[in-house]
Amino acid sequence: MVTQYQQIKKVRDSAFRRSVIQAGVSVFTKKNLMAEL
Repeated sequence: MVTQYQQIKKVRDSAFRRSVIQAGVSVFTKKNLMAEL
């Protein structure tokens, strides 16, 4: 049985992971843009 706490934790973990990935992607694209200039 999944408790509400576990459910919230899972959602927060996936949201955190997604934001970390997005931050990494934006930094990566900025570096590429700088390199192309």
